[in-house]
Amino acid sequence: MTPLLETSNLRKDFKSDHGEVFCALDGVDFKVFDKEFVCLLGPSGCGKSTWLRIVAGLEVATSGSVLYKGSPVKGPGRERGMVFQEYSLLPWRSVVDNVALGPEFNGMRFEDRRELAMDYLARVGLEKFAEAIYLADRIVVMSAHPGRVVETIDVPFDRPRSRSCKGFGEMTERVFELLEGVQV
Repeated sequence: MTPLLETSNLRKDFKSDHGEVFCALDGVDFKVFDKEFVCLLGPSGCGKSTWLRIVAGLEVATSGSVLYKGSPVKGPGRERGMVFQEYSLLPWRSVVDNVALGPEFNGMRFEDRRELAMDYLARVGLEKFAEAIYLADRIVVMSAHPGRVVETIDVPFDRPRSRSCKGFGEMTERVFELLEGVQV
């Protein structure tokens, strides 16, 4: 299966005001497949936002490659986007209206974009509430300084998910163990 999005050997360096080089991401290999929901987890400073900004075309990698449907990402595009770390993109808008923001920018009619947003929210069980552990098809755990992928965990549970399903507790413990191990 061909990935929808792929980063290979991705590296991002930043220079301080004093000319020192800081490596934010190093050797990040990562694939996302069509209709897959992936959660990036890691401590502050591990490069999650940097990776997302590069994939969205808002930053340029120092080295490595970013491919969307097999073509190099050379800048922002309507087919890619990111939601920032705050609880909502625009705090004065509802969750549905925030999800519908991209289609709104693309000129989609109100009724159509609202229906599309509700469909997306329902697909991931967010029409009422959610926690990240319930959403992912895969969980990618990153370390910091520099940001690297420590482990990728496939989430085997059917939706809707429940904390009482067999193996859920063990997977939660594994994710927490990994996050404790990468804390700076």
